[in-house]
Amino acid sequence: MIPIFCINLERATERKELISKKWIDELGLDIIFWKAYDRRDIERNIYPYPYNKDLTINNLKRELSSGEIACSTSFCKLYEHILDNNFEEAIIMEDDIFPLIKNKQELFETIIEGKKEYSESNFMILHRKKNLIKTQKIISQKKYFSEINPVPWGNMLIYLDKTAIKKTYEILKQMICPADNAQRILSDKKELNVIVVNDSLCRHDTDNTYIGNDFRNSHRNFIK
Repeated sequence: MIPIFCINLERATERKELISKKWIDELGLDIIFWKAYDRRDIERNIYPYPYNKDLTINNLKRELSSGEIACSTSFCKLYEHILDNNFEEAIIMEDDIFPLIKNKQELFETIIEGKKEYSESNFMILHRKKNLIKTQKIISQKKYFSEINPVPWGNMLIYLDKTAIKKTYEILKQMICPADNAQRILSDKKELNVIVVNDSLCRHDTDNTYIGNDFRNSHRNFIK
């Protein structure tokens, strides 16, 4: 079975509660919570990976925010863990998404179909915004997945094989881009084959559950 990791900030207890209710209790998925790196540590100048401001500005034309550095660090630490434990593939989710699937089989079957449709793919984006077709060029579209350029932003729900994990890790540990920019860089260089699901398997929490340091209770009706 493919391991599933959910990146969760330790103090974001309501988000963990939401994932536990919707994805674990209701869908029966075995999810491993991965402790996210806190931007407050970045603001205290605790950098697990060296951050080169000048190199980042040269690459992005701007600096990374403390939150972006913390997010990239969280993914990077997780990729290290996956590689150290010799996992051949992994599913990674963020902690503020609601499922649009009815059962866990849909998740794994979609990945299986993606491998069939695009056998060369090694990175699958399993979420898709409604307006994606307006902003991205579809290169190839099949029943379950499409090849799209440029690769859309976001790491809400993604699948990676070992090759994708290694290459994405090598980009991220340089701390020169946001976490979800790594697959764009690699895709543009033709070093990563990224496909995007046609029917999103999740939706983003748009109820302001979490804003900055403040946790909201507006989603309580979803998890009771």
